[in-house]
Amino acid sequence: MARERLHFKSTGAPWVLAALALPAAFALFACAELHPLPSDAIPTTFPPATLKIVDAEGFTVTAGERVEGPRGFLRIDAPTWRAVRKKSGDTAAVLSFRYRGSIGGDGPDISPQVGLSLRTDDACNGIFVVWTIAPESRIEARLKRNPGKRTRWLCGDVGETSLGTAAAPTIEKDGLHNLAAFIVDENLKVAADGKEVFSAPLPQTAAELDGPAGVLGDNGRFDVALRAGDVQPPANNP
Repeated sequence: MARERLHFKSTGAPWVLAALALPAAFALFACAELHPLPSDAIPTTFPPATLKIVDAEGFTVTAGERVEGPRGFLRIDAPTWRAVRKKSGDTAAVLSFRYRGSIGGDGPDISPQVGLSLRTDDACNGIFVVWTIAPESRIEARLKRNPGKRTRWLCGDVGETSLGTAAAPTIEKDGLHNLAAFIVDENLKVAADGKEVFSAPLPQTAAELDGPAGVLGDNGRFDVALRAGDVQPPANNP
């Protein structure tokens, strides 16, 4: 974001005006970069979680390029895009995104999709929650487990177990949407735009994973912002 150059009329002590103006300018710049999470992005049926936004420097991009978009979003403009957080151990994540159009046309064979992942050890091992935009809006969660394999060309689509699928709200271009996934007592809870769409028990092999949260995009242009953290343990009853 370009910053306007500040001009001050000489009053005999220009440094005083500059000192007063600069903090305000920096505060405005910082606020413009923040993306607030809508209050209804997480269902009331989900437990509390400590979530923090992951800035651009907090990601390791493994496919595509890291491009900063508006108001703290990352911009996806590649047929395949993958990134993982540099901190491991997240049990909760919320992906806010705007869909800006498909890559490769709008035919029936083009399926733009965006999603998040938890416990992402690598491309072959993790829990992936994907929102397919077209031709039909739907959400699917999959566990992918391929011990000893780390790259997609080694595992492809092998080792995938469907955890659940559900119809999802229709996506309009440039509209803001939120995809949430929480792991609660080894159950995966998934929500779209503040409404829980399904909950599924995780297979025992999912407990062997301990990687970070991540973001993925295919065949579409998206602006994305990820918040990740931990589900809070329930309070002890007296």
